[in-house]
Amino acid sequence: MSLLEVENLSAYYITHAYGVQRDVRAVDNITFSMEENEIVGLAGESGCGKSTLIKVLLAIIKPPLRVLSGQVNYSYDGKKFNLLTLEREQLRKVQWEDISYIPQGSMSTLNPVRKIRKTFEDVIKAHKKSESREEYERLMEEHIKYLGLPLEVLDSYPHQLSGGMRQRTTIALATILKPKIIFADEPTTALDVVVQRGVIQMLKQLHEEQKNTMLIVTHDMAVHANVAEKIAIMYAGKIVEIAEKKELFTAPKHPYSQFLIQSLPRIGDKRRRTSAPGNPPSLADPPPGCRFHPRCPYVKDVCKRHIPKLIEYEESHNIACFLYSSEIEEGEEIVQEIIRS
Repeated sequence: MSLLEVENLSAYYITHAYGVQRDVRAVDNITFSMEENEIVGLAGESGCGKSTLIKVLLAIIKPPLRVLSGQVNYSYDGKKFNLLTLEREQLRKVQWEDISYIPQGSMSTLNPVRKIRKTFEDVIKAHKKSESREEYERLMEEHIKYLGLPLEVLDSYPHQLSGGMRQRTTIALATILKPKIIFADEPTTALDVVVQRGVIQMLKQLHEEQKNTMLIVTHDMAVHANVAEKIAIMYAGKIVEIAEKKELFTAPKHPYSQFLIQSLPRIGDKRRRTSAPGNPPSLADPPPGCRFHPRCPYVKDVCKRHIPKLIEYEESHNIACFLYSSEIEEGEEIVQEIIRS
C-alpha cells in the first residue's frame, strides 16, 4: 500500500478585485502516489505550481489558496486518513511529528530574535509535553551531533550562521521528531556548489538512517540526479510524466521532458543545447487542451481540445500525452462548477 495517495487534487488561487474574479490554476487535477522509504523528485519550470502542491500536501492552505477537489490520503502504522479533512487539533499532531517540511529559505523559518535552542524547544514541547527539560536537551544535542553540526549552533542566533549552516539547522529542526514523510522545497536554493553537496549528503544520510519517505522539489536536475529514485515532471499546474530516475534521464517520453533533459549541459559536449520554444503559459489563463501544445513540435488537433490523462505507459512510467494514449482527462466541468459557486 502507498504511503501517500493524491487523487484528483485541484487547488487554485482565487482572488476578487474590482468585481473581477481571477483564478490561478496552480494545482489542476493531479493524481500520483508515493511508496514507503522512497525519494521522489518534483521538477519543472519556476511558477509551474511545485511549491503550491507541497503546501496542499501539508494542508498549509491560506487564502487566496483554495482546494476545490481531491484527496490527500496518508497510510502508515495502521493509520489511514485524508489530511484535508482533519480537524485543527488532529492536524497539529500530525504535522512535524509524522509529516514534516523543509521550506525554501531558512531565514523565513528561524526566528531572528530567538536563539536556535529556543526554536528547537518549541517544536519538541509541542509534541512531547511529558518529557523533562533534560530530555529536551539530550534529544537536541544528540540530533545536532548526529547530523555533524557543532553544538555551538544551538546557542546562536540565525544571523550568526552562514547560509549553508542555517539550511542544515533547518533540516535538523524538520527531522528531530523522525517524521514518516518529509517535503523539501528547494532545499539547496541560493547555496554554492560545495554547500549544496553537504546539504544533499545530509538528506541522504537522514533517509538511510530514519527510513523515511521524501519529496524533494527543485528545478535543479543535478540535485534530482544525486538524490531522487523517481522523478515527477510538472508543467503549468499538471504532472506530465513520472518515471524512475535512470529512465527519465536516458529516455524521456513527454515532449516537455525531452526538451528539459536535452537542455542540460554535458561534459565534453559542445553542441548547442535546445530548449522548448516560446514561454510557459499563464496559470490564470492556460490554453485549452494540453497546456504544452502551443510549444510542442508534435501537436495534434486533439491536443488543442482535450486534456491528456496521466496513464501508465510502461511499468513505473506514467505519461500524460496523446502521443502515447487517447485517454482524456475528466473532471474539468466539476471544478468549474465549484468555482462558479
